Amino acid sequence: MQTYARLLLNPGEILRIDGDETLELVCENGEFWITGNSGVDHHLHPGDSAACARGRIVLEGNGTLLLRPLVCHSNSHSRWRRRGTLSRLSLRPTQPRTQKGN
Repeated sequence: MQTYARLLLNPGEILRIDGDETLELVCENGEFWITGNSGVDHHLHPGDSAACARGRIVLEGNGTLLLRPLVCHSNSHSRWRRRGTLSRLSLRPTQPRTQKGN
């Protein structure tokens, strides 16, 4: 059995995810901006996906996002496969940053 999380974000919401494993994030609908622990940014549209290493992930957007765990094949650094369970995931809403003077 595979476990996953499906998140719904509304415009202006920002979410911080602290994960214990590498995650695949799949945009089901809407649009998302994601910054992974490594500082790599992703811009996802419907059907797009991104792999983010374990640790902190910050996402902003509007729509539905699917999160599921990934592990690397032992014989390849560039191929990923899904793992059956999502171990620990900490989700925290964050406040949007305001520009100076606001």
